[in-house]
Amino acid sequence: MSLLSECERRFGEVRPAPRACATVVSRSLRVLRGSAFGALLVVFVAATAAASIGPAQRRPTTSVVRTTEGRPGVAPLIYALAEFNSDVYGFSERPGHPLVVTLKGLRQPADIFVDAARHVYVSDGGTVVEFSALGKPLQTFSDAGHNADGIALCPNGTLFVANSEGDTISVYAGGSTQPTGTIVDAGTQVFHLACDSKSDLFATIGGKPGQVDEFPAQGSGPVNLPIHVFFPEGIAIDRADDVVVANRASIDFYRVGDSKPFKKIRVDGAALDVAFEANDRRIWATTDNGLDRFSVSTGSRIDSISGTFGFIAASPRD
Repeated sequence: MSLLSECERRFGEVRPAPRACATVVSRSLRVLRGSAFGALLVVFVAATAAASIGPAQRRPTTSVVRTTEGRPGVAPLIYALAEFNSDVYGFSERPGHPLVVTLKGLRQPADIFVDAARHVYVSDGGTVVEFSALGKPLQTFSDAGHNADGIALCPNGTLFVANSEGDTISVYAGGSTQPTGTIVDAGTQVFHLACDSKSDLFATIGGKPGQVDEFPAQGSGPVNLPIHVFFPEGIAIDRADDVVVANRASIDFYRVGDSKPFKKIRVDGAALDVAFEANDRRIWATTDNGLDRFSVSTGSRIDSISGTFGFIAASPRD
């Protein structure tokens, strides 16, 4: 059974399975892009998914794409990977969420992170590129031989980058743009990352009984947490240091160490990624509708941006 058909089997009747599965398969095949076969296979998967969802959903419907520098003084509220090209879109907080910045020139964008200075980090092939809030490239973090996937910048200033081809996470400490170390999570596939207020690192993974591993900042670990999700994808940490994961038809909130969520927010169809706004009162999710904004206290959907998107980050914190 192919990666695409296996993913769609797991998603079952949840729609749009082709969109979510194309994201999963494209990441899994990124290591093959150096070969002609791998490149053709990735193109085929993306084309199949695009045909399944129809042309109206392939680009955001809020605005015409602007220049890479956006408009001076207008910092986006939410950034999202475009699903079927290599752009990153930044949408304003103003009513209607107009598109104010587009990051172009990326080759294989896989994840986004926004820091307290509103700098935007995008994992892109063997690098992570840091941009200003309005799209000016600032610096590049490089790790030859790896393909970058999930990214997280902890409060202690250490940048972590999951490597899509296996069980390692590259570490960039002390402001270095070259790896200063490597975390090995033996026997797993590491996907996406998030940090808590203590700079403990959390990762969604495959290959263990629980789908989240914790790496304490003090160096012990990993600790496999009893968090079970339909497919290990988006993860975030709230201000109370609770672990929040995208779990197909819901956004699930766990206290560290608990095996059952203390809160669930229902979504339409398949949730792929999640991102908190600064005050944690609202959370964004990639869903069947595009980008949905929810009230954390009530669980109700309060806003949305139409389109077809992958992974997301909210400003000024992921």
